Amino acid sequence: MNTIRNGIRDLTHGFAPVLLTAALVLSGASAFQPARGEGLPTIDGDEALRCAVQRAVDMAKLGQLHDVVAADPASREAFDAIAAGKSGSGDGLAMLTALGLVAEDANGVVSLTDAGRNVLNLDQAGSADQSAVPLPLDASQSVTVSEPGAVAHLRLDTTGSGGETITVTVTPAPGGDDQCAAGFDPVVRASLPGMPDMEPVARGSGADRTAVLYLYNVAEGAAVELTVADVVGAPGSFDVRAETWPALPPQTMPSVLLSVSNGPLAFQDFQTQGDRAVLAFTIDEGYEVPTLSVRGLAGAQPGVTVYLADAFGEVSGDIAYRSSYAPTADATVELGGALGPGYYAATIENLSGRPGDFLVAYSSSGSGAALRVSDTLEIGGESAQVLGSDLAFTVESAGWYAFSTWSYDEVDPVMTLTDAMGATVSYSDDAAFGLHPLILAWLEPGDYSLAIEGFDGATGDITLGSWNITPQTLDLGTVGLEQQIPNDLSQPNFNVYLVPVTGNELVDLDVEGLGGDFDSTMALYDPMDMTVWNADDDGGVGYGSRIINSFDGLELLAVVTSYDGARGGAYSISAVDHAKMENIAESATRIQPGGKAASGSLVGESDIAWFRVDPSEGWHDLTIRSDAMPYLNVDLFVEQGDGYYWLDTMEGYDGLTELSFEGDPAGAMFVLVRNPSGDGAGDFRISVD
Repeated sequence: MNTIRNGIRDLTHGFAPVLLTAALVLSGASAFQPARGEGLPTIDGDEALRCAVQRAVDMAKLGQLHDVVAADPASREAFDAIAAGKSGSGDGLAMLTALGLVAEDANGVVSLTDAGRNVLNLDQAGSADQSAVPLPLDASQSVTVSEPGAVAHLRLDTTGSGGETITVTVTPAPGGDDQCAAGFDPVVRASLPGMPDMEPVARGSGADRTAVLYLYNVAEGAAVELTVADVVGAPGSFDVRAETWPALPPQTMPSVLLSVSNGPLAFQDFQTQGDRAVLAFTIDEGYEVPTLSVRGLAGAQPGVTVYLADAFGEVSGDIAYRSSYAPTADATVELGGALGPGYYAATIENLSGRPGDFLVAYSSSGSGAALRVSDTLEIGGESAQVLGSDLAFTVESAGWYAFSTWSYDEVDPVMTLTDAMGATVSYSDDAAFGLHPLILAWLEPGDYSLAIEGFDGATGDITLGSWNITPQTLDLGTVGLEQQIPNDLSQPNFNVYLVPVTGNELVDLDVEGLGGDFDSTMALYDPMDMTVWNADDDGGVGYGSRIINSFDGLELLAVVTSYDGARGGAYSISAVDHAKMENIAESATRIQPGGKAASGSLVGESDIAWFRVDPSEGWHDLTIRSDAMPYLNVDLFVEQGDGYYWLDTMEGYDGLTELSFEGDPAGAMFVLVRNPSGDGAGDFRISVD
């Protein structure tokens, strides 16, 4: 004993840190026993995390002691001798005693302490691994890893699996202490027969640190080698169970419905969390060879099962295709050549059972850019988008919905709105002013998709506005109704009006700015196909807008906005039956085919002039000349029993406007002359030959 004490005294200076480590390891409860928690605070309120940290600290201390012994030949020799039941001596024995790895009993026999035995087990972890425990399907086993650094081995018998997916669930057993019940944090791995390059692995997660391992494509009756170890190598107990996980059809509606055709390439990303991601898609009739593939990202390997489905993505039939569920060099499953036209729902799984990211590539409808983006659209404001996008959204309540775009760049977008069946609801290329489209549509509850293309395959950035709107009803006889363009990004930068008509009234819509230089534009749209029925910029007073037209019994939408799309701006709007108010049947100036030219004058901005050609037969040429006004616009209407019908329009430049028309022997023709440029007034001459 004197020799040992002298050795300790001689070693104290050089190994002070080591002695401190030994003291920490040997103080209090034995290493790897559930910590009682006295004086040990929780970490961020998480008791399980405190326990995990404590086990990691214990293993780190044990590793330090092991490294010290391994680095000193004399200590290593003495440690091996004592472990073999022999005597140790010299400086090596003194070091081991100082570290608390050996102790001398009352009879003078030196043997390993608990800490020493843990260092020995750590050193011999490979040989300390227990023999394989048999694990049949649908049965549970309780296993204890008693030594630090040891690994539990299990041999899974897959008899009865029928080739279905198998889940191996490893749950830490309670450690006998409420504060550290999950004292084992498992990592489970599998070696699959015939797949040497595939090692599925799962980590413990959640408050109970349960690990779930998914095994795919394992043949009936094959033996699968499993290993289970603690994440930090600490000992502990766990329960393990293996059971089949049938390839069940999706139980929930898919969140994304893709349309596969012969168009440009599009992409959609999916994520799994150890479970299946669900995808629904249609393959169009008349396709040649559509592109449809699933590629794993960042090491993920896809397994894909495809079921027959209905138009809404709900499974309605048997399995139509199942991939090999084996890893591939490019981590890709090709589906395009394996399926015909129809409706499908698919499940995507990561063969390792870990969370995985996947990219679905498919050929899409439309004429957009070569690279397409699939995303969701939130109705109720503006969002940054790119040309070549398919935006899915759901309508909860029936109503009017508006979609418009704008951009700082010179881009030419095209929008197509389709329903859940892929049918076109509305299409818009250019709105009344500029290259940006506008869609106004009444939508019933359901799923929809908005495709934003670049004309002729162009690319670029845009801002998309999407809103649920309530058009105002603008009854005929409304005069001077004060209005405001919204200045809120959650609202459209235009106002929409419904003008109810009972027949073929000649409707006069007039917009006049209030309190400033508000430059309005106004356009009439047919909501059935978003064609522009009529549009005007400066045909009203100042920068105001004015349209005089017949609706032909259609329900047209009037849209008022500023010329440059700016937000904010006050104006008044009027809607009257112009033919009745002006009594144009009697007040219009009569002109006769082949007769003398009539004089006309526009005395101010927004002024108009009406001329009447009584019923006649044959073709006629209408000519207007003006030295004062180089630009004039002519609209031609015919009067019939139920109102006025628009026939033609013509714009003239350089002081000359000409229009040919065929006379109606049953109805008078009415000619409306305007100067919508807003650049002055003056006299003109009009004749009919």
